[in-house]
Amino acid sequence: GALEHELHHQSSSRNVGARPVNAANTLSVGDYATLDLGVRYRFRIGSAPATLRLRLLNATNTFAWKAYAGGAIQPVEPRRASITLAADF
Repeated sequence: GALEHELHHQSSSRNVGARPVNAANTLSVGDYATLDLGVRYRFRIGSAPATLRLRLLNATNTFAWKAYAGGAIQPVEPRRASITLAADF
């Protein structure tokens, strides 16, 4: 059957509470929340079905620290965008 144009959106949020960095709980990193947004557009290129995806991760550009076992910390990834196009020829 014929593929009609379709537009879909998505969003997700992640909420992380404050976490201790060391076993003695004398150092901790604060809580944070991030928001991811996306749009998917399905259409045809000639007779080939295609999908265009736009994603914006950490849309609010939240700066925070992630804590890992063993006392390691790492900054939350900054805002980033991606665009992909896939087609079945």
